Amino acid sequence: MFKKLTLGIIFLLMPWMLRAQFALTGTVSNQKTGKPLPGANIVVGNLFLATTSDQNGHFNFKNLKAGTYQIKVSYVGFETFKEKIKINKNTHLKISL
Repeated sequence: MFKKLTLGIIFLLMPWMLRAQFALTGTVSNQKTGKPLPGANIVVGNLFLATTSDQNGHFNFKNLKAGTYQIKVSYVGFETFKEKIKINKNTHLKISL
């Protein structure tokens, strides 16, 4: 009986748990030229998640829970970008260094 009750609760909560996960996407570009910066380092500081931008300057983090995150973007020869952002939906950032 307890096993069935536990499974029932899990199935009832599953849609809610899946909805609580968001994506953070973005593009990193050169502020002066507007061209993408491939290979930029993007870090979500409080989660210790990191990635690099692709050849078009795009990056993607999936399955983030709602909350406030410290984003840090760095690229050799450019000033580092740091900002706190609030995630409560899928979010796209345009970052110019």
